Amino acid sequence: MVLNRGIIFLEIPSAEVVPSKHLKLKEYETDIDSVPLNGGVVVKNKAVSLDPYMKGRMRDPKVQSYAPAYTLGKPIDAFIIGEVVRSESDAFPVSSFIYGFSSVEEYSVIEGSRLETFKRIENKEGLPFSSLVGAAGMSGQTAWWSFYNIGKPKKGETIFVSAAAGAVGQIVVQLAKREGLKVVGSAGSDDKVAFLKELGADVAFNYKKENTLEILKSNPPNIYFDNVGGEVLDNVLETIQKFGRIIACGAVSQYNLPADQKYRLKNYVFIVGKELTYQGKSTHGFSSTEPLSLNSAPPAVLRLGVCLAVDDHLAIAEMSSVKQRRKAAPTGLEMPKESNSGSSSSVKGKGKGKARKDRADAEAHAAASSAVSSSRVPLLGHPISLDDGTQVDPQVHMLDDGRMQLSAPSTPWHEVDLSDSFLTALHNPPAPSPQRTFWQTRRLFFLLGGLIGIFCGWLFTEGDPLASLAGLDLDSFSTFDMHTLLSDLPSLSLNMNVSELLAPGREWLKATNTGFTVGREVHARGQKKEHSVIIIPGIVSSGLESWSTTPAAAPFFRKRIWASTAMLRAIVTQKDTWVAAMSLDEHTGLDPDGGREYKVRAAQGIDAASSFMPGYWIWQKVIENLAALEYDHNDLQLFSYDWRLSYFNLEVRDRYFSRLKYQIEFNLAVNNKKTVLVSHSMGGLVVLWFLKWVEAEGFGNGGPEWCEKHINDWVNIAGTLLGVPKAMSALLSGEMRDTVEINAAGVYLLERYFNRNERAKLFRSWAGAASMMLKGGNDVWGDEESAPDDKHNATLSGGNIFYFRPEIYSNTSEINERTVDPNLTMNDASTYVLEHVPTSYQRMIHMNHSFGFERDPEKIAENDVRHQAWANPLEVRLPKAPSMSIYCLYGTGKETERSYFYQQGGYERDEVTIPGNPVCEEDSCTNVTMRAPLDMPLSRRSWIDSSVTMVDTHEPKRPLYNPAGIKVVTHEIKHEPLAFDVRGGPTTADHVDILGSSELNEAVCDIATGHGGRVKDHFHSDIKKYAAKIKWEK
Repeated sequence: MVLNRGIIFLEIPSAEVVPSKHLKLKEYETDIDSVPLNGGVVVKNKAVSLDPYMKGRMRDPKVQSYAPAYTLGKPIDAFIIGEVVRSESDAFPVSSFIYGFSSVEEYSVIEGSRLETFKRIENKEGLPFSSLVGAAGMSGQTAWWSFYNIGKPKKGETIFVSAAAGAVGQIVVQLAKREGLKVVGSAGSDDKVAFLKELGADVAFNYKKENTLEILKSNPPNIYFDNVGGEVLDNVLETIQKFGRIIACGAVSQYNLPADQKYRLKNYVFIVGKELTYQGKSTHGFSSTEPLSLNSAPPAVLRLGVCLAVDDHLAIAEMSSVKQRRKAAPTGLEMPKESNSGSSSSVKGKGKGKARKDRADAEAHAAASSAVSSSRVPLLGHPISLDDGTQVDPQVHMLDDGRMQLSAPSTPWHEVDLSDSFLTALHNPPAPSPQRTFWQTRRLFFLLGGLIGIFCGWLFTEGDPLASLAGLDLDSFSTFDMHTLLSDLPSLSLNMNVSELLAPGREWLKATNTGFTVGREVHARGQKKEHSVIIIPGIVSSGLESWSTTPAAAPFFRKRIWASTAMLRAIVTQKDTWVAAMSLDEHTGLDPDGGREYKVRAAQGIDAASSFMPGYWIWQKVIENLAALEYDHNDLQLFSYDWRLSYFNLEVRDRYFSRLKYQIEFNLAVNNKKTVLVSHSMGGLVVLWFLKWVEAEGFGNGGPEWCEKHINDWVNIAGTLLGVPKAMSALLSGEMRDTVEINAAGVYLLERYFNRNERAKLFRSWAGAASMMLKGGNDVWGDEESAPDDKHNATLSGGNIFYFRPEIYSNTSEINERTVDPNLTMNDASTYVLEHVPTSYQRMIHMNHSFGFERDPEKIAENDVRHQAWANPLEVRLPKAPSMSIYCLYGTGKETERSYFYQQGGYERDEVTIPGNPVCEEDSCTNVTMRAPLDMPLSRRSWIDSSVTMVDTHEPKRPLYNPAGIKVVTHEIKHEPLAFDVRGGPTTADHVDILGSSELNEAVCDIATGHGGRVKDHFHSDIKKYAAKIKWEK
């Protein structure tokens, strides 16, 4: 199931089309995975051709015309180019591109009976999708076929093109100039007139300011390409020359007029008197299965932006981007001068004698200019055939003055300037590498490695490690002597306790051999394994491995590109490939391009999260201690998951929750015992979502008694149930505490190598990570006046998540109302973050998450089947499992980030663009979207670990959120790391390292062995006071 978007026809317009009244972009879900295809395909549309004729289809279906009327309430249809994402047709396999008439929507389902009207597009020339449906699509077809088959142009004639700056008109202008015609073009603005002059029009005028009839009297046409009809057509009939040809392509001046106001033709009698040809042509006369024949055209010539006659169809490369949307023409696309022999002759319709003469003249001209020529290089390596049977071998002509031209006599692209093209770089070989000396090739590896090691040690030291030397008095060393030192010795304390001095070292040595200690001690108490255990890891410990087989990603096949050393190697050696592999589709939240180019999946098995790298454990300590209680693969499983995905998509793509449900049911069937779930960090949100999913009808279908029957306990370790502040700053600017507390040199290298815009863009493709945005708003996190966790002597309230420091105070450390303004509370910060992420990510968040604070019992009950709320403990109720227990184990006593200071500097351009009007899915959003003037954030420290600051585990005892009265135990572990252990040893309580805490491991072993009663409520912080300050009642 994907979120689809389509343009819906709502109402038949009586005049001009009004957006949102007659047509509206709507969102709806489409089941692209299971919808019946009957031999058809599912297409993800890449480009659509929107053309004026579509206005005529917005009519009453009773009115007949050459194209059927649109159906009210349904998406409109048009020519599209799309990529096949699901197929039951051998002719259109997955990943192939398809062209035809289909609905204007993001995903289209095309049944097999309709495929005969579609064509598979190979696009070997690599043209943009916009060109395939534009200049090389219906617009190009109409211009080419009508111009040559109806207009029958002759060199020296005059053509008048109305609406000449339009999609069809602009191509006609270019074709006419290539055929040597005098071009007169009209448009409705001065900008468009300037654009027509860029295209080479001889006469271009604004019909709103100048008299069309007078212009045509001065420039009587032989051919009229009519796009507007009405009075202009009458003017042409009066001024066109005898035997003139009129090509009726459209009548845009009449489309929006009521029937009684449409222009009545007056000069039709001239059609007879001047013996005119008046013929119309619609795109429905073309074969819908052949948009254009591109495969026969030489790709290298196509890239130069030339027109070729191929099977009576137009093959135009880059023409839409060259001249459409009034862009400046790239070098190499200017029209050849008429004085160049053969340069303006037509590719089509020449006799062989005339062609040979033109070719001879061109060769003579080339010979005459050879005196200034340095050399000629074949372009294609083989000749191409013209319609008259002659062959031309295009060559690159390199002149002495450094310029390059294309030499292709008897063709429209003869002497096109190539000086700034890619061919210049191909012709000029790179300079040879200088011969290196012995000392240049040999390196003093050992010395250099030592210097780099010292530099890195300084680089990643918190603060400035050289700052302590600033006050060092070097002059005092000149008077230093041993007598002075000895005279000071008596002042030293002689009561020094040597045992206390050496205690940290002894504790560290003792802690180095504690792998199975806790498990053995629990086993010695007579406790044995009782319940099966399933571990649900967090982000850091959920390894992701690459299953991509493309050449760029193949070196990392089955390597863990997240949570391993392979990740570091991939980032250093192939950053772009790593970023592409880790990114998700911004609209579906699934694998980009269906996983055909990059596919990343969660690593499986206990090894997937036991350690980050050799020597750096994650879940290893917990696994070792459970193994001491005789646990093994039969009753201990680790269910890793792709945390980038939203929880809904975890089930859609990986069937993660179904597999988890089956494993728990299997444990009960085989062992006749309930399961204990052990989660960490974001894994707590996964478990909470699972508890609701497994009961819900239409999802897990387990029913209201499933949790009571199958789950004995849930151990929630450092769960982020109310979110974490770093999720807010990461989505806003790609920053968090980890990126700002390295020193200036480290910041510089980080920004140069993987800057904050790149990090933010990557974060914003992960819908799963958004589940850790802060929940509950100001009612939980505080307001401008105070926050529940404010200290009694706090100078600034933690209720403001974001503080912005004006630029004039950027060099001061003073913090007050003047130096820090404006400030954003949680409600304001949520809106601010959403306004500064792409609309696609806003929709992704809206479709998958909810961050409110619900107090209405009826609405909470309704949320039992609303999956967006299932990861928010403030909007759902715990399952009906009165015998189940929840143990919340948290660390406390370590500084962490709680809110942020942003320095306001100069405006910067990031990669987030918000097209059109602001779009926001939250009720509190404003209608103004501003670009953020952001600089590096400075984290504001708070003593309590923010993952436990708000009582996401203590307050579920309230009956509204815990109607079954599930036993909830909150046990805090104080952070007291060992001085000699970089991981903190068995007394740590850091967010990840807590998994090695002896106190935590003992609690997990007690719960797994059925002795959860040994784990009691235990508090070191003031979390109960904070919980009481939350606004539980409105």
